Amino acid sequence: MRVAAIDVGSNSVKLAVADVEGEYVHVVQTKRITLQIGRHVETNGCLGEDVIGNVAKAAGSLATVARMAGARRIDIVGTSAAREATDGNRLQRVVSEAVGVPMRRLTGLQEAHLVSRSIELAVGMPLRSSIMLDIGGGSTELVQTDGGLVVNQASVPLGAVRLTDRLGLRGEAAFDAQSLMHLQHAVADGFSGVFNVEAGHSAFGCGGTVTALARLHLCEAPRKDSNAATIDRSILSIE
Repeated sequence: MRVAAIDVGSNSVKLAVADVEGEYVHVVQTKRITLQIGRHVETNGCLGEDVIGNVAKAAGSLATVARMAGARRIDIVGTSAAREATDGNRLQRVVSEAVGVPMRRLTGLQEAHLVSRSIELAVGMPLRSSIMLDIGGGSTELVQTDGGLVVNQASVPLGAVRLTDRLGLRGEAAFDAQSLMHLQHAVADGFSGVFNVEAGHSAFGCGGTVTALARLHLCEAPRKDSNAATIDRSILSIE
């Protein structure tokens, strides 16, 4: 059956259309509209009517794309910014009306669970002794497995857009020694006490930041039209 998923994220509203048979998932079309709504939540605590309207318009247009592609079912979810915004309930109602299906606001742990399921489906097997992570615009989800079972999962309010704005990482100054030190301290503080990772664990990542890192590792510019097949399952060392 052809289905579609729309993700209202902190950085962009994303669409994936896929043919699903059992646990086999074949993505046939993707599209994204960058709105960076996480910046409004970080600064004001809320989105406001104009931003909510823009999100609803973007989600509605992506739903139209999905239906034209033959999707028989559409799921739409909101992640970090949608769950943190003080007017998140308003966003949920307006977007649901625009798309024609109910929008769900995922908790951090629900998001982490979906990260682990998607990575396992992509790899094609349960993962033993592994760490899975999804670095988003507003949050990072982590899942730790042992013997194929999930033993820990967490959602940490640290993401690429949030840290960029909070630390003022702009232009060449973002790469100087002091900025990198502040960034490392912020990340270390944010993940302190989440859970310990022992040597020997494999790490699996997904999301825009991980994808961009893989493309750069392969000496590709992080183009919007890049074929996912060129970077999927890339192997990166810690260095």
